[in-house]
Amino acid sequence: MKESFQQWWNGDSNDRLKHVKMVVPTIVMFGVVPQYFFIWIAWRFMSCLLPNWIYQAGDDIYYSVYQKFVLFFFEHVTGTKLIIHGNLEVLSKKERVIYISNHQSTVDWIVVHMLADRQGSIGHVRYVMKDSLQLVPLYGFYFYEHGCVFVKRHYFDSKKMVSSLRYLKDKRIPTWMVIFPEGTRYNPEASEMIEKSQSFAKDRGLVPLKHVLTPKYKGFHIALEHLKNNLDAVYDATVIYSCTKGSKKTLRTKAPSMFEFVTGLLYLFRCSILLIRIDIQYNHTLNRNSRPGCTIYFIKKTGF
Repeated sequence: MKESFQQWWNGDSNDRLKHVKMVVPTIVMFGVVPQYFFIWIAWRFMSCLLPNWIYQAGDDIYYSVYQKFVLFFFEHVTGTKLIIHGNLEVLSKKERVIYISNHQSTVDWIVVHMLADRQGSIGHVRYVMKDSLQLVPLYGFYFYEHGCVFVKRHYFDSKKMVSSLRYLKDKRIPTWMVIFPEGTRYNPEASEMIEKSQSFAKDRGLVPLKHVLTPKYKGFHIALEHLKNNLDAVYDATVIYSCTKGSKKTLRTKAPSMFEFVTGLLYLFRCSILLIRIDIQYNHTLNRNSRPGCTIYFIKKTGF
């Protein structure tokens, strides 16, 4: 770490200046969080006697304002190039969806917001996330109030998830429910985790996957079952970061962290996304059983 810093400091002054310019936005983004939080608290108290959907409408607008502010730095200031393949027309109109994707990095959250913003739905983004994130100061409490669903990674409680989703069944509350079915981030350097995932698949008669982990279908199944009357489609996204392309010996490298992304440590950053829309009403694979449906979509990701 010390040697890396010295190399950076002794390098080109323009590079150092660029890094400093990226650190400043990071400080700004986190610096305004307390102010945003206190304004949101005021709205929460003012709307406590109003119907839930009215509070949520105001909260979604507020969430949208902050996330657009964040995206300005993550997408425009960093010069990130987003390349979208597949059903591009889905971004031309607002929809209520379950969004599933491969999971590699904390940057995946930013990618979701980039896509949702292009559809005008960024305020409606909610996540199924691990319960430990509830402990993050300010963010954890706010995400719960925004309609996010917290689950335990190793001890999945279906009743708790069903209870959390009940609030979002209201058709006056449009939602992008984001689920990363792998349950944890894929890291090509974590050979033990990959072997464990492939063994899990073999033991259950499933196809062992490359470049992604075996998806866990229960959360997806419950969300699909309980939100189906408030959904238009499932969006299946396959995300690839240009900087994860390895050498001849290494097919892939570890995806960048959110800090590396926003602080300008990556140059000419490109993100390719294959976006597939799956209609809720007419897709029989989803309607019959979400387990094969979820697995099939992840098998397809290995070839992108």
